[in-house]
Amino acid sequence: MKRYALMVLVSLSCDGAEASRTTLVVASDRAQVVPATNDLGYVVTLDAARVVASRIEFTVEGETHAWWDAIGDFFVGTARAHPGHYAGGEVTGELTGPVVIDWFEPQDLGSATLLEGNYHGANLDFVVGAVAHGLAAEDPLVGHGAYLAGTATKDGRSVRFAAQLALPDPAVIVGLPLELEVSAATTATLGIALSTIDPFEDDTFFDGIDFFALAGDAAAYTFDGDAANRLRRAFFTHDHFLVTTP
Repeated sequence: MKRYALMVLVSLSCDGAEASRTTLVVASDRAQVVPATNDLGYVVTLDAARVVASRIEFTVEGETHAWWDAIGDFFVGTARAHPGHYAGGEVTGELTGPVVIDWFEPQDLGSATLLEGNYHGANLDFVVGAVAHGLAAEDPLVGHGAYLAGTATKDGRSVRFAAQLALPDPAVIVGLPLELEVSAATTATLGIALSTIDPFEDDTFFDGIDFFALAGDAAAYTFDGDAANRLRRAFFTHDHFLVTTP
């Protein structure tokens, strides 16, 4: 029964009192979707970026208080280990989906329920876009894990591009940075932010892509082959996602 997802009131604590819970709004945050210059000198500007998340989890870091062990599988399981900048932790908050995250149409994604604690991370689980998620049948996200579109410019020449990305396996990003102390009085909005430039290493998820070599005509360049695989691998990493608390 791992990942039971906050469906049941948890009433265990160190002194037997009910655990303090709160709900916080989760929203898309596009503030860091900015023009990015890749390693080949292309200035890439997105005007579309969407995915579907089946679940957004929020985690506390390090050793948790002893009463979490007593809850066991009755509540939410332990997050997967994470090899990157931030370690995984105990999942103590969640927004269940699926929800379509559109970084160019500011939106509230829903309300997450969180237990009181010091939060240090988040996890995103992705699914393939479908009509069942409220998408139109002709939506370019249907049947794909992500849809990106924009313009790439170099040496005075610009091209439009569109990318429909397949999901990786597993389709999960673990360890999004988050720093927030949550109590019953907390009112912060949790922003799911996409960053075109890795804030730690300054690379972009367009690195290695020669946009003028993409298939298609000047009005509809598309990704396939190595370019599509390169973009998918870079996009679906923790390096380009974080949780903000504006």
